[in-house]
Amino acid sequence: MLRWICFALALAPLASAREVRVFAAASLSDALRELAPAYETRTGVRVVFTFGGSSTLARQIEAGAPADLFLSADEEKMNALASRGRIVEETRTSVLSNTLVVVGKDLRVARSVALADPASVPAGIYARKWIESIGQWNAIAPKVIPTENVRGALAAVKSGNVDSAVVYASDVRNEPIAYRVPREEGPPISYPFAVVRGAENEVGARRLLGYLTSREAMRVFAEYGFHGPYRAHGAYRAYRSDRGVLGITLRAAGAATLLILPPGMLVAWLLARFAWRGKSLVETLVALPIVMPPVATGLILLELFGRRGAIGKWLPFDVVFTWRAVVLAMVVMSFPLFVRAARVAFEEVDPRFEQIARTLGARDARVFFTITLPLAARGIVSGMLLAFARAIGEFGATILVAGNIPGRTTTLSLAIYDHVQLGRDAEAFRLVGIAVVIAFAAVWTAEAFLRRSHEPRHP
Repeated sequence: MLRWICFALALAPLASAREVRVFAAASLSDALRELAPAYETRTGVRVVFTFGGSSTLARQIEAGAPADLFLSADEEKMNALASRGRIVEETRTSVLSNTLVVVGKDLRVARSVALADPASVPAGIYARKWIESIGQWNAIAPKVIPTENVRGALAAVKSGNVDSAVVYASDVRNEPIAYRVPREEGPPISYPFAVVRGAENEVGARRLLGYLTSREAMRVFAEYGFHGPYRAHGAYRAYRSDRGVLGITLRAAGAATLLILPPGMLVAWLLARFAWRGKSLVETLVALPIVMPPVATGLILLELFGRRGAIGKWLPFDVVFTWRAVVLAMVVMSFPLFVRAARVAFEEVDPRFEQIARTLGARDARVFFTITLPLAARGIVSGMLLAFARAIGEFGATILVAGNIPGRTTTLSLAIYDHVQLGRDAEAFRLVGIAVVIAFAAVWTAEAFLRRSHEPRHP
């Protein structure tokens, strides 16, 4: 066995040499997926892509993610990696540029505008720079819906949940274009490529980089709407304020907890006190948000409550990308915790006390409010505190259904994520400290209520 392990370890470098791991901006995905098969057939080397926002990818590379080649959509992100010695500077090259387009409705009449996050994602930064240059940012900023990347902004328009989006021209296929930003009027958009220092397959990364900058590859990039490089590259200021983030989070979590209370107690009481057909199904449905990926839950909510969703199309107001969506996500993700705690509390109430009250002539409603509920109160309060703590930390479902809109839907978790993406670790840890204090206080108090609930009590 030891011999085979040593043999496998000896072959590991050879296996890694047959693959190149590429971290690439999301806007390059279509063109790269067309180029990769031809390169793989020609060289026998497999190309493994990781697509995302340039800021996210740069952060991962800085943290030591196993990337061989970085294809960024932002010179600043590449500059940051270069300053930390994370790229092979001699391999750095900028051979592509792009232009912006407005898809959907004209920005002046749109009620909502999707942008890749202007705080950290290059496409959003470029879009904001252009909107500022035409003097419209103050009017459009309140309508902005930030998304994880430029593809997210385009998808928001295609789904009908927002009216307009400003995206790269290379991302648009059959979507209606309201306006094409002339190249000379828009910001200089540049795509720098470089080999990552310490890459496991640096030789393969260099060869792939040579192919991606060849005339053959340039023709493919041009078919997808890319242009030749700009000579100068601008630096763009990101924006984000933590003002009001804590207030938004606490208000939304408080509202979610209060909304959970009536239906949660009803479901918990029914599960604790009765055996009925379909009970197992209800138990499973209630517990699903705990075990499902939060982003999956968020996607379901987006489909249900979007403007064209099964529920959203009948509502007289928008839900997604508003404060209502923040509360909705918190309600769905916190509901199982409350039901579980409340159910245990109801199950610990001795049914004999309820039966005695009934024999004395008390009706079921009076028995519930004068006997069952007071005896289960500590467990219910504990469940409320746990639900509140879970709502404070909600992230995955919220970012999909509510977005990350400064001053409107940016919660504590989303703000921490923003700071991490921007490399502002001090601000991130400050918010982490606040989150830890709130969560600790809520859980500590909940546990105290649970301990007291197990003390001997008399009706």
